[in-house]
Amino acid sequence: MHNTLESAKVKACCVLLKAKNLSRLFNDDIIQTATFVFKHQQSGKKMRIINCVKNVSLAAFLFVSQAHADVMLKDNSEILGHWVVNAESLKIDGEKKLIKSAWNFKNDGTLTAVSTDSLGRTSEMTVVVKYSIEDGVIKKQLSPGREKYETCAVVQKEGADMVLKCTNLFLFLTKK
Repeated sequence: MHNTLESAKVKACCVLLKAKNLSRLFNDDIIQTATFVFKHQQSGKKMRIINCVKNVSLAAFLFVSQAHADVMLKDNSEILGHWVVNAESLKIDGEKKLIKSAWNFKNDGTLTAVSTDSLGRTSEMTVVVKYSIEDGVIKKQLSPGREKYETCAVVQKEGADMVLKCTNLFLFLTKK
């Protein structure tokens, strides 16, 4: 009975974190680790849900240094120029799929992407879309002629390497 109650509390905390949209700050591994810490901190004690959220948030904050932290861009000068997109992945530390693509961020707010099809159906495809820097992230047009945009946050930027977290994908780029 006691384990069932604790399990229900932990599940309620995670649901509450997601409902409050706090989970977007942390990856799933951190929330699972925080849940583990919470379970072991609370053995034998009863606690209100609000305190549960505080503990899970605190534990997640302690582990956040191991996770990816977004780099806030001031303006497009930090990304202007030619970049090679080396790989993509569903998770920052997941299996990377190698891709052949080059991006050129131009000062006029356009992004030229040149990609080579890995299956060889087309030799090369060039797409020009609009982009801007808003609230420290890249907002780029999904496809030419459509006014639908996706947000790509810079997760890491060290030297010539940059990692972007776009809507469903992490992209790994190197400045040319």
